[in-house]
Amino acid sequence: MNVNLEGQQEASFFDQAVVTFAMIENLGELRYFNNQKELSSFSRGAVDLILEANGTNLNELNKDDDKLQEYIDKVNLDESK
Repeated sequence: MNVNLEGQQEASFFDQAVVTFAMIENLGELRYFNNQKELSSFSRGAVDLILEANGTNLNELNKDDDKLQEYIDKVNLDESK
């Protein structure tokens, strides 16, 4: 899946990838582009490893809407600071 975005912060790409992977179970890789330049890319496995190190995983977020919403709310709160 390729996503073209302009004006997004690099740090938020990871959180966007988490939500996208949690919502699309069979997605293996996600890349962010601005025009023809790749800004960032993530694999499902790498994102899941980072989440597991922080006490959650993509499967939990995919199966539990409340946990996914908590993650989204936390990200939105952190970005508003």
